Amino acid sequence: MKSTSKQNLRKSIQLLLNKAKNAERNGNYSLAHQYSDDAYFLSKELEALKGF
Repeated sequence: MKSTSKQNLRKSIQLLLNKAKNAERNGNYSLAHQYSDDAYFLSKELEALKGF
């Protein structure tokens, strides 16, 4: 069974990646980079939770 916090992290990561893709399509590379960095940070948090 998946933990709610893990599911929320996965949803947040996917949302940020989608926002990054859309920002890049619109030419806003700075915002796309920020979204990508945020998604990366959350992925590290998710990785840390895998042991729990």
